[in-house]
Amino acid sequence: MRHYFQLHSVGSTMANLNSSILLNMPLLLPDISEQQRISRDCDDIELHSQKRELLIARQLTLLSERRQALITAAVTGQFDVSTASGRGIED
Repeated sequence: MRHYFQLHSVGSTMANLNSSILLNMPLLLPDISEQQRISRDCDDIELHSQKRELLIARQLTLLSERRQALITAAVTGQFDVSTASGRGIED
């Protein structure tokens, strides 16, 4: 690539690149089987990411429901807050 730019840059005191040079620049691409493998890998990563997002969203919903249930139980007297140990609770 460096050789290509050196050969095709323009300017007498400072080499410059214009859009025409960049548009005609050769690109090195992997063969089609490698492109397909890369595409499959990207699809797998995206699917894994989507599954993780769904799991996290579900966990957040369950935590919110649990929090609300504890608040309701405390307010209605179903849960004695004075005897709660507070173990595992962090700010």
